Amino acid sequence: MTDEKVVDFRTRRPYAIAKAEENKAKRKARSKVRKQESDNKAAHREALLEVLGSTIKLVEEGRLEGLVILSREVTTKLFYTDVVLDDRVIPLNDLHAFVGCLETLKIELADGAAMAPALLGDGSTIDPGQDAGGDWEEYE
Repeated sequence: MTDEKVVDFRTRRPYAIAKAEENKAKRKARSKVRKQESDNKAAHREALLEVLGSTIKLVEEGRLEGLVILSREVTTKLFYTDVVLDDRVIPLNDLHAFVGCLETLKIELADGAAMAPALLGDGSTIDPGQDAGGDWEEYE
């Protein structure tokens, strides 16, 4: 039996042609996803450079004191941190203000992380960002 006589049940077309079209559609979808990811990374890189440029400008103008950097390397996912808090310029008591600011940022990051999809034990995922659907009873 040759491939021309094998018919795909879903499309009722020759299997080889249906399979080729299905593979072409999958490749096109993957290409679209890769393009979107590339565009997102480029936009993120531009946003980082814009923030760094404005930060450098503020430092040159003498409007900032102290600097805490937290970032992550793309390929290894290792974190890059740096702290510039010179005690000759910043009074040690002012470090409490920096700690308070870091605590606020920690809470904001934790709230954002809590909205990430989670993998459950049965293999399903739950996404807090999606509407759970269903009718929920409202209590007054």
